[in-house]
Amino acid sequence: MFTLPAIVFEERYSIGVVRHQIRPALQVSLVTETSINVSARIKQPLRRFDNGERVIVTSRKDVQLPDGVDGVLFEDNGKFSWACHRLLDEFQSRRSMVGQTNHSREIAACWSGTLRFLAEQREPVQTGPSANGGLRPPQLGALHAIGAHWSLERTPATIVMPTGTGKTETMLATLAAYDREPILVVVPWDALREQTASKFITFGLLRAIGVLPMDVPNPIVGIMKKRPKTQADLLMFEHCNVVVATIGSIGAGLPAALLEDLASRFKALILDEAHHVPATSWTHLKDAFRGVPTLQFTATPFRRDTQLVDGKVIFNYPLGAAQRDGYFKPIHFEPVQVGPLEADRAIAEAAVRQLRNDLDEGLDHLLMARCSSIARAAIVAEIYQSIAGDLSPVLIHSESDEAQVRLAALKNREAKIVICVGMLGEGFDLPQLKVAAVHDMHRSLAILLQFVGRFTRVAGERVGDATVVANIGDKSVSDALERLYSEDADWNFILSEMSSAAARDHAELVAFLHTSRRLDDDDPSDSIVLSPHLLKPKFSTAVYRATAFTGERFHSGLPANLKLQAVWQHEQSPTVYFVTRAESRVRWTNTKGVLDCEWALFVLHHDVERGLPQPIMTRCSPSLPKP
Repeated sequence: MFTLPAIVFEERYSIGVVRHQIRPALQVSLVTETSINVSARIKQPLRRFDNGERVIVTSRKDVQLPDGVDGVLFEDNGKFSWACHRLLDEFQSRRSMVGQTNHSREIAACWSGTLRFLAEQREPVQTGPSANGGLRPPQLGALHAIGAHWSLERTPATIVMPTGTGKTETMLATLAAYDREPILVVVPWDALREQTASKFITFGLLRAIGVLPMDVPNPIVGIMKKRPKTQADLLMFEHCNVVVATIGSIGAGLPAALLEDLASRFKALILDEAHHVPATSWTHLKDAFRGVPTLQFTATPFRRDTQLVDGKVIFNYPLGAAQRDGYFKPIHFEPVQVGPLEADRAIAEAAVRQLRNDLDEGLDHLLMARCSSIARAAIVAEIYQSIAGDLSPVLIHSESDEAQVRLAALKNREAKIVICVGMLGEGFDLPQLKVAAVHDMHRSLAILLQFVGRFTRVAGERVGDATVVANIGDKSVSDALERLYSEDADWNFILSEMSSAAARDHAELVAFLHTSRRLDDDDPSDSIVLSPHLLKPKFSTAVYRATAFTGERFHSGLPANLKLQAVWQHEQSPTVYFVTRAESRVRWTNTKGVLDCEWALFVLHHDVERGLPQPIMTRCSPSLPKP
């Protein structure tokens, strides 16, 4: 057997590259081998394969395509690439004839009505992907939710899908199913940009699972590598079906006018790893795309900084469902309980012991040790080197010059242990990572869910259950994770329970904010602009018994020294919330204009069933009436 490499068209632009895979790599058999003149005096081997193609194989770089030959395959140290091919010539000819923009629209028109909304069929006891193909329940559910949302609204929508349940394939199916191209896909990191672009270039697994016909052409994909500086740099966007970019190349650093022009060239925006949305760069991008249909995909719509991921949650597939449906392997918790000085070595020894047991059982498993900083990772790497040098531990972090080489060693199993800062970058896909050594505890549910999700994916016969090793003697664990890391905890149940509760709370808060309206006039000249999404209340509560509630008349009960700054009313419940400020002179000077300013948030809610209006406030004001 011989492998004919994929045939890929490529165009270079000032800010990146455009690629289109015309045909995937093919396994073929040699039928005959002769020779052919490529010049008056030089002959080269001519091979005819069982797919009917006649191909010149040469190490010369100047061979042209003769009549009657399909392609010229260039050989360099045993590696093959196409110097030219008939299909490439035909593609380029068509693109030149109709124009690059029209050609991209022709490609997209071929997808219309071709995607099958086919559900995966599995036996009741089966776990993992189905051999019969079809979309997984979270993929099918998310696709229907997107279609329903886009048929009614243009507001940003959030799709919550745990790591490993097919988030990227859902994006690909969205492109194929709905007439929303060109689409801009924005990711946080360079590595995820390349990984995501490679999926779009081939339509991922959509053909393999039987939801997209084999003869449907692939998208034309732009990979944005540099920040645009002029209008001319935006030309690439018109010539693609999809553009994949990082937030660093397209976010806050672009002038507003240029970013708005860029936004006008797209019919949809997809933000991957959407829990970054509240960050300044993401917000700047979303503001420019206001009015453009926006999808925010994430496994974890909760941020460590407690800011809210905006956007209506239109689909939420909880971790409990992923475990129930067999897309996540069980997670075994292996606790150690030691003091801080012994923790790193105890965690490393327990994790390496588990990895060796897994390898002895014939499992294709790898170990990831998670540290919070480069300095910590260097210390931990020395421990792994001393106790498991035969497993070739590698250290990977953002400042490592050999990161890609070491990552390749991990993927080809030359190394079986990786020590990293964080989680090898969001979206990194290597399901064989099945032993997690948590040397530095996560302080965030968002980071925890992503990290553990890496170790729960179902991936082949030689991949077993995941194990997480952590030190329950670490007193710095936050309240949100105490149950998760407690010695008697059922790791699987607690993880699912925490994720579902957090996702539900997030969805309810977003829904509440979206059904609230501003009652006062927003003064654009005010130097302080209040957003309800950024309120972080810490409340004391007073409860009154009353026969009626007229929350919109709250201002009549405010003391004279409280100035109203902003007020909102929830349209679906008897709730009003508002922000006030009070100014008073300071004691240490009589200078005019030097004042103390105290802010307060009030929430008035009427418990209709009990007849109890509840004033809830961020401070106990002596000027307000006591219950």
